[in-house]
Amino acid sequence: VVRASHIEGRGLFADRPHEPGELVHRLGGRPASTLGVAVRIATRRIRWDDPLQIGRATYLVLDPVSLAANHSCDPNLGLRGRGDLMALRTIAAGDELTYDYSMTVPRSIFTRGWHLACACGAARCRRDVGNVDTVPVDVLNAYLAAGAVPDHTLGRVRELVAAAGLSA
Repeated sequence: VVRASHIEGRGLFADRPHEPGELVHRLGGRPASTLGVAVRIATRRIRWDDPLQIGRATYLVLDPVSLAANHSCDPNLGLRGRGDLMALRTIAAGDELTYDYSMTVPRSIFTRGWHLACACGAARCRRDVGNVDTVPVDVLNAYLAAGAVPDHTLGRVRELVAAAGLSA
């Protein structure tokens, strides 16, 4: 259910309880290439930070319901595969559904300086949402252990976790 959110304007909320590991929402929208996204941004049909990267050069121009899911540095959802949001912990009906936007942004020359200000209000708020390399390695390891890493950032997450001497 989409309604007003204290995080950012509007948010996506659970209409029923969910258990850890359960598929909660499959992000929907239209697939687009990097060029297709650039054209949509240039013609102001979408905002520059709205497309969700789901592959090396593939994005999802999110539908209105999927676009309503907000970021949190302590999310209750993790992203698996190319757009499946799964519960990381028990979610009650009425809870706002959030995921970590940083987990969708691979390290690249284009994303090195990309960031969004964060005001999620979580105790461990990073205050800044950047690419996957900006996520603390212990958090990356927890996502990896939960199977909550998108396909296109999985290799880099494994590299970062291994370099820190951790293992999921």
